[in-house]
This record gives sequence, C-alpha cells and structure tokens, in this order.
Amino acid sequence: MKSMPRPSARLPLASAAIALILGGTSHAMLSNSSFETQGSTPADADVWAEQPGVQTRANDAARTGVWAIKSIGVDANSYPNTSQTVSVAGLAGSPYVAGLWAMTPSSNPITTGGARLKLIFRSSTNAILSSVDPLFFTPSSGQDVWRKGLQTGVIPAGAATVTFQAMHDVGTGTNTTLFLDDATFEVPATTLPTDGGFEIEGSTSADAQFWTEQPGISTRSNEAARSGLWSIKSTSTVTNSFPNTSQTIDVSALNGRGLTATLWAMTPNSNPILSGGARLKVEFFNGSTGLGNVESANFLTTSTAKDTWVQGRIEIAVPQGATSLKLQAMHQVGGTGGGALFFDDASLVFASPGTPANPGFETEGSSPTDASFWTEAAGVSTRSNESSRSGWWSMKSVGSPANGFPATTQELLVSGFIGQPFTAKLWALTPSANRIATGGARLKISFRNSANTEILAFDPVFLNAASPADTWIQGTVTGTVPSGAVRVRVQVMHDVGATTGRTLYFDDASFAIGAADPFDDWATSAGLSSGQNAAGDDPDADGADNLTEFALNGNPLSATQSGTLAATHADSNSNAIRDLTLTLATRTGATFTAGPDGSQTATIDGITYSIRGSLDLATFNSSVSFVSKTASANPAYELQTFRLDASDTATPSSRGFLRVFLSKP
Repeated sequence: MKSMPRPSARLPLASAAIALILGGTSHAMLSNSSFETQGSTPADADVWAEQPGVQTRANDAARTGVWAIKSIGVDANSYPNTSQTVSVAGLAGSPYVAGLWAMTPSSNPITTGGARLKLIFRSSTNAILSSVDPLFFTPSSGQDVWRKGLQTGVIPAGAATVTFQAMHDVGTGTNTTLFLDDATFEVPATTLPTDGGFEIEGSTSADAQFWTEQPGISTRSNEAARSGLWSIKSTSTVTNSFPNTSQTIDVSALNGRGLTATLWAMTPNSNPILSGGARLKVEFFNGSTGLGNVESANFLTTSTAKDTWVQGRIEIAVPQGATSLKLQAMHQVGGTGGGALFFDDASLVFASPGTPANPGFETEGSSPTDASFWTEAAGVSTRSNESSRSGWWSMKSVGSPANGFPATTQELLVSGFIGQPFTAKLWALTPSANRIATGGARLKISFRNSANTEILAFDPVFLNAASPADTWIQGTVTGTVPSGAVRVRVQVMHDVGATTGRTLYFDDASFAIGAADPFDDWATSAGLSSGQNAAGDDPDADGADNLTEFALNGNPLSATQSGTLAATHADSNSNAIRDLTLTLATRTGATFTAGPDGSQTATIDGITYSIRGSLDLATFNSSVSFVSKTASANPAYELQTFRLDASDTATPSSRGFLRVFLSKP
C-alpha cells in the first residue's frame, strides 16, 4: 500500500487533509536466475534446491556472471535438477515465458539425453494441475556453445505456484557434463515471445536460438538495430522470393483471444531495396495442420524513407483449435532483387481473457483498414477517422438495407467463467449532419454452446432517433454467463429501421468478466483513455489522482476541479459552539458508521472513506461524529459533513485536524 498526501486546507486553529492508499499486484519472476551469490565459494544459491554431488553451482563455466549450475550425469536415465518455486496466485489465464540456457563442454560432452526445462503448476493444496518438460538441448546442439530453451503457455486456472526445474536428462551417457544458466520465468503483461530484438549476449552473428532463419539470406547482424545490438539482416538476389525469419509458440490456451503482432523494418540508404518490401505474417496450426494465416501488405516499400525504422502491424483473433502460432518477419524481394532489409523488435500482445482486443477500433496505420479481428459488414460498416470517442478511429455504419442490422463482430471464450457476472459496454453517436430517423444502436451479446448454437442473447437499443445528435451515448448489458456457454459473440449493431442511408458511429466496445466496476465506468464517462485511466494516474496534473477525483466528484481532466473537500468553523449541533467540520463529496448511498480510533468509515463502489481526527497531526485517534447528508448537483454524489468532537466542548482544543483517507484494494 502506498500513501499519497494531498495539501491541507488550513483554517485558524484547524485543518483538513486527505491521504490516499492504493495497492498493487506483482508478477511472478524467479530469484537469482543466473545462480549467483556475492560470496566467492560455490555454495548453493539459497533460493534453488539442488542435488548435492550430482548437480551444484560452479564457476567452471558461466553464460553470464561468475556461476552456472554444473551437472555431471550419474545414474543412467536420471534427471538431476535444481528447482525454485514462485507464486502465480491471481495470474490464472496470463501468458508466461520461461527460458533456460545450456552448454556441454568439448572436454566432456554429453553423448545422450540433454537439457530439459520443466514447469510444474500446483494448486493451493499442492495438487499438480499441469506440467511440461521439453528437451531443448541434445548432443547435436554442439559443444562449447550456449543454447536457449524457450517454453511459452498460459497459467492454468486455480494455479497458486509454479516450480521451475532446470534438468539434466542423463540418458545412457553417465559422467558427462552439462552447464545450465540464466533461468527465467516471467508473466510479461500478455506479451509473447521473448527476444523480439534478436539479441544474444555473445559477440558473433549466431542466430538467436529460438528464431529459424534462412542462412545466407536472412541472418542476425549488428550492422543496424532499432534497439539493443542486433537485428535480422535480409539480402537476396533471387527475385520474387520471400526469405524470412520465424518463431513458433504455443497458443493452445490462447484460443479466442485478440492478438496484435508488430514488427519494425528499415532499408539503408547505402544499399536500399529496389523492389518489394517488408511484410509481417502470422500463421496458425493445429498440430501440423494449417488453420490459416494473416499476412500484411508491404509496410515498408521502395518509397519509404531510407535509414528510417517503420512498424508493421497485424490484428487478429487466435482461431479455435489452434495449438501453435508461427510469427514470420518476411522480405518480399520483388522482381528486381538486391538491396538490404533489417528487421527488429517483433512482438505479440494478447488481449486479456474475456476482453475484446482493440475495442477502440484503432490501428497504427493511416488508412481505414478494418481492425482484422472484428468481422464487419463490408460496404455498410467500416472503420473511419471521421469521428471517434477516444483514439483516432471509430466504426462507421451508413444504414442499408431497410431494417438491416449491419454489425461488426468479435467472439471470445467464456467456457471457464460459467456463473460469473459480466458487463458489456458500447458507445454510439449519430451526427447532426446525417442523423438517424428510425431504428438505432444496439449492443448484442450472444452466448453460444459447443455446437455454436445461441443459448442466451441480449440486444437492447440504447440510442434511437430521439437521442441527441453529436453526443456519445453508452449502452450497457449486464448478466451472468449461462451454463453451457463456450463463447460469447459481441456484436456492434445498427438497427436501420425504415430509413436507409443514415449514419451511426460506434466506439470503445468492451466485454469484461466480473461485476461492473464503478471506477471504470466513471473513468470511461469522464473521457479518460488508455495510459491515463488508472487509479493512480493524474492526467490534469493537479495533485489529485483519478481515485481521489472519483471519490470526491472531481474532473480528472480539469486542474481547477479536483472535487469537494472543505473545512469550516460552524455550530453543527446548535449548542452555540463553533465546531471544526469537514464537508466532502461521497458516492451516493455511502453510509458511515463508527470505525477504529474514533473514525467514521463507509465503503461503497469499491472505495473506502475513513474520516479521522487529530489534535496534534501525530496520531489520528480523536473521535469524529457524523453531522449531515445533503444532495448534490450530481446525482452520483452526496455531500456529507463530519465534526471533530474535541472542538465541540466548552473549552475546545486550541487546534484540531480532520482528514479523509481513501483506499481501494
């Protein structure tokens, strides 16, 4: 929890102040992943459990730092390992990336088996939920060369811990040596894969081990890089070819999630491409069977400025049944050949479970190309930058035909959320220049079973011909995910009615599992966009963060309206004594009761107010009483007044203080 004091409102013999308390969640990461300690002996790194005599820390060889794990294989077919367990509680459904490096020395190389990276996910009762243990280093991997193993996936439901094991599969080749170093386990904010910058710590142009390249045409190079030291350099004289570098990751637990893939490219002025350009391709598989692919147009061409890094982007949903995804950085050589392309900083970002990707219909390009994981009604419903509620783009629908419901659609998996509440939202606007005359805007939520049959649906009209023009209006659907639901179809719909050719704009669609969060609703209504809508953000730089503005009826985008908080001297109970009182705006319905140390407390809409009193500013344990509650101009808020009891005496204290503490889990 952190405390953020706000400047006091000062009066003679009195003052009022506010403090804000917030909490946060940390992500799972391994400790001391390179097996180092600050000592000079090969004592075990204490956070790792090892097998003494078979596998222990040693400074014979290390990829980074001074120490590595050295395993001399004994007991044929055994798996000596060093392990560490970390908490993943609260991270179910989050993608993870685990890595481990291995090397066998030419002085005593392995002849069978190899290195394994094992992950064991357990519940809070220590029951094993799932495990993986890929063999990533074998005798054919080479000697005196560090190779990396990579394991990606999604943290299973109910997982409380993961045990990471760095393992030596001895096979039949006993008394041979493996070194293991630089183990990692991360939950990287739904981003996969690792090493998108094509880096390794060596000084040669050896391939980044989990990228498959085309030697001689597409290889790692330190001639140019957008970040770090290395990029992929592609040159080819074979016209119309598509040399590429690719990486394959596991997406079996990511079906239905929105995905944004990005890649940067540059052609140098010293050797520019003469035709073709740079492409980005995402291909899906079920086992070895292809499920389709999405390939961008050339996002860098011969007309692109030289020596300038530009970004390519693909947006799509992971199809049902996909077990793997292949990400490809591609050079379309074209009909001329020659010239060089550099690629760098590839990334994959997955939307959170039960949340549409790109709800604001944005892309980074400058054309109205559809956000490709939304299925649209071509010619009637398309992305447009003519009007938007947030960002640059919205969905524009010019109604046709009569009584039609052109829609943009996205499907999400909900099979793991049966019985849980959901909240769906959508904003719409009709312009005065071409306002609708019939029908209106609908938000359709359709739950579907394993046969893709609709089992429950909602489709309210929330904007109609009587609604004000040029005004963004929000539609909301709430309910519970029904039994048997496998996926939910979110449809942004224009009920055309009898009058065609009229315009609706849609923006900021969302579908979230869990009860509606009043703070999120407030932030959306206030016009806060991504990057400025968190509780601790302060977009208007007035010293009051968003949670404070939410609690006290402030305007987060106006530095002059940070909410209602006022201290006064007034006779609050008609006994002819002027008391120290504090009046503040609270969310409507907040009911205060006696709390610890004489405080008055209330919890509402996910926030707790605590009114506390002090006579010295050192301890806040002087009793406070509730005085009154009145309506405010904003029906979502009320004005409540409190009294410092010590000030309501025949001989009041010479000084007193009142403070409100605001907290949110």
